[in-house]
Amino acid sequence: TTTIKGVKTIGVDHGRRRTGICASVGYAPRPLRVIQHNDDNKFVATEIAEEVRKEAAQHIVVGLPLDSQGREGEQANYTRVFVECLKQACPQCTIFLWDERYSTVDATEKLRSLGYNSFDMKGMIDVVASIGILTDFYHKDGKGA
Repeated sequence: TTTIKGVKTIGVDHGRRRTGICASVGYAPRPLRVIQHNDDNKFVATEIAEEVRKEAAQHIVVGLPLDSQGREGEQANYTRVFVECLKQACPQCTIFLWDERYSTVDATEKLRSLGYNSFDMKGMIDVVASIGILTDFYHKDGKGA
């Protein structure tokens, strides 16, 4: 079995315009940044590879957007194409796909509860969603990845 906790891991919430990333070794993921892009998977993979190098990360957890029934659709296919770019950019890392249903909704609710409005949230939702994805991954010990 793969050791999950204690290994530096990058969490990723990948979208077509913004990708949020965070880092953790199993507890309290730390926000890293939002990568602004224009549907450019190779650019995002290169940027994440740089964060992997800086953080000395060994694992990457990428949120896989499933529908409410747990099925893959167009967005999940888009994410799988991105993961292929990420594998090339980060061949030293183990990459996990993680069910990210409701991560953006949860991130939005969390930020609203902290008093942020829609305008202020725009750049933050993706990082907060990546934290939710990585927290959930660790909470379930990576089972189902």
